Amino acid sequence: MTRLLAFATVLAATALLAATGGGAVPASGAQTITAKTRLVLTTGPGFSITLKTTAGKAVKSMKVGTYTVTVRDRSSMHNAHVVAPGYNRKTTVSFVGTQTWKVKLAQAGTLRFLCDPHASFMKGSAKVVR
Repeated sequence: MTRLLAFATVLAATALLAATGGGAVPASGAQTITAKTRLVLTTGPGFSITLKTTAGKAVKSMKVGTYTVTVRDRSSMHNAHVVAPGYNRKTTVSFVGTQTWKVKLAQAGTLRFLCDPHASFMKGSAKVVR
């Protein structure tokens, strides 16, 4: 019964993510963070991936610059993958642990973060502005 409930929860979350576009969408009036802000990208252990400030705020808009990102990969069935104009880096699926990345965003566009094995529903994005 517990497994069935967990599976139903994952299916419901998948449907919700698909219906809403699956990721962080910049809201009008959202605060744009600067490169001084340290970030945390967390994937797993469940079926979630998030990009937040160290204060716990979801990242929706960020300025061009070089960011320090603590990557917390919490499951051997997920990975952490960041793609932006001029930037592409990821952990391996088997990796579990913490890494620190310097993420250089030199151009405006979209930063995307995802788990490759579950990319249809474990994904998000942030707008990169000048």
